[in-house]
Amino acid sequence: MKDSYLVEAILGSEDLLRSYRNRNFWKGRIDPVKLQSIFSWHRLNELLATHRITNDRLRLSLADDYKTANMVAFRPGRDQFGRPTDILSISALHQLMGCGVTGVLEATQELVPPLEVLTSEISTRLQARSSANAFFSFGSSSGFGPHNDDHDVIVIQFCGQKHWQFFRTSPSLDKAKVDDLAAPGTAEKGDCVLMQEGDVLFVPKGTWHDVSALNAPSLHVTISIVFPTMSDFIRWLLTKHRYSIPFQDIRSDDDPSTVAAICADFLHTEIGCDTVSTFLNEYYARHSARRTNPAFPHLNRVTPGDSFIRLPYTFITLHNDKRLATRTISALGRKHCISELEHEVLKRLSHKAPSTLKDIQSFNPKHGPNTAATIKAIEGLLDKGLISKM
Repeated sequence: MKDSYLVEAILGSEDLLRSYRNRNFWKGRIDPVKLQSIFSWHRLNELLATHRITNDRLRLSLADDYKTANMVAFRPGRDQFGRPTDILSISALHQLMGCGVTGVLEATQELVPPLEVLTSEISTRLQARSSANAFFSFGSSSGFGPHNDDHDVIVIQFCGQKHWQFFRTSPSLDKAKVDDLAAPGTAEKGDCVLMQEGDVLFVPKGTWHDVSALNAPSLHVTISIVFPTMSDFIRWLLTKHRYSIPFQDIRSDDDPSTVAAICADFLHTEIGCDTVSTFLNEYYARHSARRTNPAFPHLNRVTPGDSFIRLPYTFITLHNDKRLATRTISALGRKHCISELEHEVLKRLSHKAPSTLKDIQSFNPKHGPNTAATIKAIEGLLDKGLISKM
């Protein structure tokens, strides 16, 4: 129940989902007691005490200084076996936090299972990449200054309070986004939102805001919702054609109007519905909706009661060798050679709901009686990391 509570509370809110679809700001509330059974100061202390937290996992920041605090808290050193690593000084961290520094524990879903369940479900339902970062602070200074995020964010206040300052464009009272303001100042201050334990925000991509604690402990988590952008698409397109038009020089004596016409013709010719679809297929074939679950002690063997789920959103068939009855596919950023039966199982297996061996056998009746062949196909896909046990 605890692992699924956040999914039910967040993704079960029709108001939040409506705001997400309409790209509108939203504020709601869920049970703070249940929240603190999932993540709290006690759990954060446990993580800092029992995990090797290096500077790529924990960032420290003030609004006008992103480097000094990290240099003070972390120093190069060696572990118990003499291997080089970053060493976090807890005493230095305490002092820095007391001076108003904000700490960010990145990819917290990798350390807190209910957050992993939530981010995986967001990835699965919304076809987005998702991650959770935990923010903790004690002072009253801003950790990052006025800024906007290049993705949608769900904010969950687990402990304490946090002050969110939003900005507006005069005379509008709406929350300003990056396309409304280049850099907000005091004159553009708009709504203030005081986040209490149990409060939840949906902050659309690009919304200007400034966040600070109130001279008291505050712990909140942000859930990112990240989609491919037009910029990603254009970079992908240019890379695909890097040795044709985009590769050509523009010399100082070239006619600018001719260059512009060549570029416009290239983009007009190459950009279309099919191109966008191909890009999205390749994009989603690189990223997993959820991580592979470990399956000790049986490893990647099919045992009674197992259920299975496909990891990537999609995969691309690159080559079909009828002579060898194999397919070459692209999935999770790699090429894989799989059998026809493995291809059939992968094609029909859902990334949204798990299937049992019996379910998989029913995908195609001609393979139904051959349990051994189906098991071999499932185990082959498990060995390649393309599907996972649930």
